[in-house]
Amino acid sequence: MSFFVVGDIHGCSAQLRVLLERRELERNRRVVFLGDFVDVGPDSPGVIDLLLAFRMQRPDTVFLLGNHDLGLLTYLRSGDFAAYAAAGGIATIRAYCGVVHGDVRATLEREMPETHRAFLQDLAPYFETNEYLFSHCGYSPESPEDRSVEAMVLQSHQRLFENGAPLGKLAVCGHYFQRTRRPFITDRVICLDTGCGILGGPLSAVLLPGSGIVQVSPDLNLSVS
Repeated sequence: MSFFVVGDIHGCSAQLRVLLERRELERNRRVVFLGDFVDVGPDSPGVIDLLLAFRMQRPDTVFLLGNHDLGLLTYLRSGDFAAYAAAGGIATIRAYCGVVHGDVRATLEREMPETHRAFLQDLAPYFETNEYLFSHCGYSPESPEDRSVEAMVLQSHQRLFENGAPLGKLAVCGHYFQRTRRPFITDRVICLDTGCGILGGPLSAVLLPGSGIVQVSPDLNLSVS
């Protein structure tokens, strides 16, 4: 099976829209989104609206859970504003609520459409085939069979980028910001977090099998290489 895999979006709906308009790039490929749809960037609600519309057209699409998506759900449950703000959540709150007076969590809960909350709650921690493991933060070289939310979504597996324990299949992840603004690609790991929404990075995707790269820059230019 062939895949079109999209990295961290972080509230950048304009870049996502440009990527999705180039439908020939993902034609005849199953689309996988690696999570971190919200926070930091200016339009997390717009990102989720685009993804919901895309899911209606392509119901076989895989949407994975990122640590920021889980952070938003956790904030809605716990109301720990300091922790969520430190993770870039102020941009998400502002996008949904505008200027808030009073109970921020309650206002966000009221203003967020139920379809958006349900979308986040339905995100899967990983997706796996015989050839690939797709997850937000890869896998633990020390415990390569661990498929928990902690391992797939929340942890930082820096040894992925070294010659650590092999998984036996290609791990495709986001989460680890590549300061080169280009995906990190080896025969063991592909990382697609190129800083979209963070320090002016592009939104990146990869065509699998192979390693064709599609990027949309903050000025909305699309490139294929």
